[in-house]
Parts: sequence; C-alpha cells; structure tokens
Amino acid sequence: MTLRTTATIAGAVLVVAACGAGCDRARLHGHRLTHGHAFGHVERALDDVDASDAQRSRVRVILSKALTDLEPWPAAMDRLRADLTTAWRSDTPDREALHRRVEREIDSLRTLSHALVDDGFELHGVLTSEQRRRLLRTARSR
Repeated sequence: MTLRTTATIAGAVLVVAACGAGCDRARLHGHRLTHGHAFGHVERALDDVDASDAQRSRVRVILSKALTDLEPWPAAMDRLRADLTTAWRSDTPDREALHRRVEREIDSLRTLSHALVDDGFELHGVLTSEQRRRLLRTARSR
C-alpha cells in the first residue's frame, strides 16, 4: 500500500470520526455525540495497536485540531438548508444566488477536506507501519 493510500485512509478515518463528533445535533443510538465520544474511539484504537504515550499525545493533538476544524460545519449546513428552504417557499427564488451559496460551501468543504487529509498524513507519521496495518485490519473487520 502506498503512502498516499495510507494517508488517504487515515484522513478518511479522521473525517468519519471527527464528523460524527463535531455534529452537535447528530445522534448515535440515541446518545449525543461529543468530542469525548471521538476521543474514546481513538483511545480504543490506540489501545489495539499498543501505542506509546508519546504517540497517544501526538494523536490527541491531531484529533483535537480536526475536531476544531469541523466545529463550524453543522451550523454552516443549517444555514444552507435554511436558505434552500426559503428559496423553495418563494415564488421567485434567486437561482444565481443559491448557486453562489452552494459554491461557497463547496469551497469551504474542499478546504476542510484537504486539512483533514493533511491531518491523516500527520497521523501516518506518528504510527509505525505495523500499527497502521493493525488499524487497517481492525477497520476492515468491522
């Protein structure tokens, strides 16, 4: 597996974990998702790969940054949904304004996605190749 593939997978894992934790209104089996929830998952994964204290510390910093980057996303999506609902109810919606609005959200998501992939590359550098293999095996078995 190439470095790029591994980093992309790691970035995707961060995105999934962080998106779930960053959405204040999201629910998982009736429980509010919190940063603690994301950190709990990460701690269990680090336990599975016997991560050192130094590795754990660096991974926590990476995850904290990813979660912080994701914090504005739910509110932005709520605003976009509200704008789209308002347009739907209007007799004369402004098509161009909505397209510009969607483009701004796409640009924002693109920037966020690149930042999360960079976090994945950083995570790649923290873990050994054996630890990354073990994480992939665990992820595939779930």
